[in-house]
Amino acid sequence: MDQFVVDVTGLGIEVADTVTIFGDPATAVPSATDLAGAPGTIACEILTGIGTRMPRCHDQGDTNAD
Repeated sequence: MDQFVVDVTGLGIEVADTVTIFGDPATAVPSATDLAGAPGTIACEILTGIGTRMPRCHDQGDTNAD
């Protein structure tokens, strides 16, 4: 069973919006290392604990910037 729950109450998130789960703490999106601190583990365990059925999207930023 795969489950991942994130409380987005009050953030204006709607169905089909893109949500960043692991990101740059400088932009207020905690990294996998930050998230690993809560349960007392390491980032590798956070990242490898996500099952293969979870789709992944890697955003490398705007490659069409002027």
